Amino acid sequence: MALPYRVPLNLHVESNGSLAVIEESSSFFPLRRVFVVTADVGQVRGHHAHKTCSQLLVVLRGQVLVSVDGGNGPQDFLVSQLDQGLLIPPMNWATQKYMNEETILMVVCDELFDEKDYIREYEEFNIALHLIEDENNTS
Repeated sequence: MALPYRVPLNLHVESNGSLAVIEESSSFFPLRRVFVVTADVGQVRGHHAHKTCSQLLVVLRGQVLVSVDGGNGPQDFLVSQLDQGLLIPPMNWATQKYMNEETILMVVCDELFDEKDYIREYEEFNIALHLIEDENNTS
């Protein structure tokens, strides 16, 4: 499975503010959907994987501790800078813990919403990973 990785974003800083830019021509996948999430401090959201959708997580305000498991145990990423996102490829189980009041997380996806793309049970995720590994080993 592809592992998550940090992605630099174009950030333009001026004396009167900052502008972060994500454009399809410079992105890592076609931009199909964007949504914004907020939660109370200490709340954990996510708890799922995607079969085919990739997601770029960008914190607009605050900090989010993202835990990602691609089959080798969880790896933690603190996402807190406007000039850097975290790209999560398909078949990675992810959770997001909101670390500050008024944290805002923006998620950019390469696919439109499709409930069939979600794996919402961790056991089902592990079974799917093993099936993929078995297919790769027999190829």
